[in-house]
Amino acid sequence: MNDNLLECVEGLDKLPKLSTFYAKRNKFGRFKVDGEINCVAALKGLLDCPTISCLDISDNYIDDPAIIEEILVKMPNLGVLYSQGNDF
Repeated sequence: MNDNLLECVEGLDKLPKLSTFYAKRNKFGRFKVDGEINCVAALKGLLDCPTISCLDISDNYIDDPAIIEEILVKMPNLGVLYSQGNDF
């Protein structure tokens, strides 16, 4: 899913065996909820796929440190995370 101008993650519940999710160079961190940018809401869809063990969200616009506690810590199998190029 690299380089696709995605603003939010959704639909991963339909991929029960997904282990690696590459989402580099998208627009995560530009997703608006009620007129406000909400990084957590943009990535909440990752929680619908607990089998993800390798995640690449590098070079997006994620700047809210709440993403760590609200999303990343709640991913039970996450062992590899690429997040360079973000400000969180």
